[in-house]
Amino acid sequence: MPGVRVVIASVLLSIACEVAGQQCSNEGAVRLVDGMTENEGRVEICYSRRWSAVCGTGWDRIEARITCGELGFQYGAPVDHGRISDQIYRPRFSCDGHETHLQYCSYSAYCYSSEDAGVICQSSQCNETDVRLVDGRLSNANGRVEICFNGLWGSVCDDCGMPEMHKWCADN
Repeated sequence: MPGVRVVIASVLLSIACEVAGQQCSNEGAVRLVDGMTENEGRVEICYSRRWSAVCGTGWDRIEARITCGELGFQYGAPVDHGRISDQIYRPRFSCDGHETHLQYCSYSAYCYSSEDAGVICQSSQCNETDVRLVDGRLSNANGRVEICFNGLWGSVCDDCGMPEMHKWCADN
């Protein structure tokens, strides 16, 4: 019965991986995970029916733009997403800018970086002097402060206190 145990173990492992969201069927598809919003996060690509984190080595504006375009956004910026995955296989992509999908870029199967690739995607670009409030619960007079940096919106800080916020509100 050793053969039966191997088959059962394989089926159970397959089910566990599927429940954990690790299996995928659209080879070459990309997704963003672990972001604060749906348009940002760590980049993963479907490879051999498994979601794999993408290597942060060499990850720049070109790869970010291609990834965000593939997800339906007009603009994208690379972000350092830290090392969350412990995968041995993490593809390292190098795009020349003419590709329409990340899977069409050249890649290496091995990653020597301690960082996973991440992106922030946007549908419209902003100007360097733009400031806005987002995610306000009561009105458009409260919320999280974002500024435009390198053509993309980003949070000002995650540890700002009331004195900083009062100054910002007085100045704007």
